[in-house]
Amino acid sequence: SIQLIDSGKNVGFSTGNNILIEKALKDGCEYILLLNNDTRMFKDAISTLIKCFEDNPTCGCCGISAFNYKTKERLWGIGGYIRRDNDFMKIDGFGVGWTDNHLRECPKCKSKLPINLSQPSNVNCKNCGVNPYDILYIDSDYIGGGCMMLNKEIIYKVGMFDEAYNPIYEEDKDLSCRIRESGYKLILINIPTI
Repeated sequence: SIQLIDSGKNVGFSTGNNILIEKALKDGCEYILLLNNDTRMFKDAISTLIKCFEDNPTCGCCGISAFNYKTKERLWGIGGYIRRDNDFMKIDGFGVGWTDNHLRECPKCKSKLPINLSQPSNVNCKNCGVNPYDILYIDSDYIGGGCMMLNKEIIYKVGMFDEAYNPIYEEDKDLSCRIRESGYKLILINIPTI
C-alpha cells in the first residue's frame, strides 16, 4: 500500500524529505530511499542498494549512477568529490553532467583520472589500467539527493537535511559532508546501464 502525506504546500526539498524520513523512522524502517520524481529505477534497484549496506558495514549512504533522462545510454554523473576553495564547497563530478574540471580519483590506485566527455564509459587509468566504470562500489564524497538510500543509524548520528537550504540545492552536499565527517562511507553503486 502507498501512503500519501500532503504537507498542504510546497515546503522545499529538505523539509519535504525530512517529513518522510521522520515517518519512516517512526514506522521502524531500517533503510530510507529518497527518489526524485523524475528518477527512473532499474530492476532490483532496492535490493541492490540494500546489498551495498550489507557488503559495506561502514556505509552510511549509497546511491546509483545517474543517466540522462531522455537518452538513457548517456551518463550524466556518478557521484563526486567535494573540495573546499576559500570556504566554498564545490563538487568535482565523476561524469558528464558536471561543468567543473571532470577529474576524479581512480578507485583502485587513487591517481587523478580525467573523464572523457565524449565517451564517459571508455576511460582507463593511465597509472594502473583499471576502468573505473567496471568497479561496482565506488567511495564518494557526495551522493545526490535524486537517489540516495540512508540507514537509520546514520540519521540518528548526523541528523536529517538542513532546512536552511530550502527550497532546494546544496542540502545533499551538506548531508554528504556530515556523513563523511562522522566516519561513515558514501558509496556510489556503479550501474553500467539502465
